[in-house]
Amino acid sequence: MKRFFRILLVFALMLTLAACNKEAGFPEVNDNDKVDLTYDDVLDEFDGVAMDNQVLKIELDADIEAEGLNVSLDGSAHFGSGAVMLNLKLAGDMPEGNLDGEATIYANNTGLYFDGAVDIDAEGMKMSIEGKYKLDDMVEGFFDEDVDLNEFLELDFTEMFADEQFKKLVEEYEGLTFYKNGNKFQLKLIVTNELLLANKELLLELLDMGEPTDGQEIDLEFVLTIEDKKLTALGVRLDLTDPTEDLKVSLTLTANVVSEMPEFPTDLEEYEPFDMMSLFMEE
Repeated sequence: MKRFFRILLVFALMLTLAACNKEAGFPEVNDNDKVDLTYDDVLDEFDGVAMDNQVLKIELDADIEAEGLNVSLDGSAHFGSGAVMLNLKLAGDMPEGNLDGEATIYANNTGLYFDGAVDIDAEGMKMSIEGKYKLDDMVEGFFDEDVDLNEFLELDFTEMFADEQFKKLVEEYEGLTFYKNGNKFQLKLIVTNELLLANKELLLELLDMGEPTDGQEIDLEFVLTIEDKKLTALGVRLDLTDPTEDLKVSLTLTANVVSEMPEFPTDLEEYEPFDMMSLFMEE
């Protein structure tokens, strides 16, 4: 079960490199479709579930404050069998510095390409990149063969949920609910301060968290959508405040399977070779 949440973390980490396009939106559930399921029923629903090997589109909108760091991130990413496209827009303050930038990154079997402008000024060190650049060595060999998204993400829901921890969650936790309508199945998990305090032993291990601290506030919503035994959508909303760690996080993350990869620019061959020294600017 913890591996399932590590996959969510992988999505989030990929998106910290990724401008926000909210076309798909957060997956919603219909309360009229709510059903009571046993643990075995839930395993049956997940049995054989896979992801269509088309294009995985991930989007993120996040604000993070932590120990002098105050950053806003808007990002989108498209992952296909032979290409990746990332969009990035970020702005914020860091201890003794700031960062600001917007860029698009393309990757396929011909190389890694950057188009944008990013400036970082941190602790007396300034770095800047602006323009269109090609970085051949960074993806050499990665796209020589088609990438199977199920293998790349190690998606095996039967194995993921076949443990006592998830069984307890299904049988005991009121914040986990299920929805069915025809061939559509949805799972919804919510965690609030009240639910966390009432189910500490179960949730702290699941979320890999320490004991709640004074002033800590958490509001988590996670929705997973499966249609015809295919994973089609995933959404995470998180608001977290922890005064003891000087931490405040607000984010919305969605992942949807779409049919097509956005078109790449036609001038990639004209992108300049990248020089690492061009990152550094004299004061």
